[in-house]
Amino acid sequence: MQRITETLAQIKGVPVIIGLTLVILSLLGHFIPGLSFLAWDDLLLHLGLIIGLGGLLFTDTL
Repeated sequence: MQRITETLAQIKGVPVIIGLTLVILSLLGHFIPGLSFLAWDDLLLHLGLIIGLGGLLFTDTL
């Protein structure tokens, strides 16, 4: 866990980029029929928002 936090401290935008990527994958899952499994229960959308907003909140802390 300490190694992960040290890595995130060096590259502060990683959680936001991961969250944005998950939200975009969820959006693509809604519009492309072959990728509908990505939009299952909006799990990626919610996870992306939590990770992205958490990354914004904890950027100064890390």
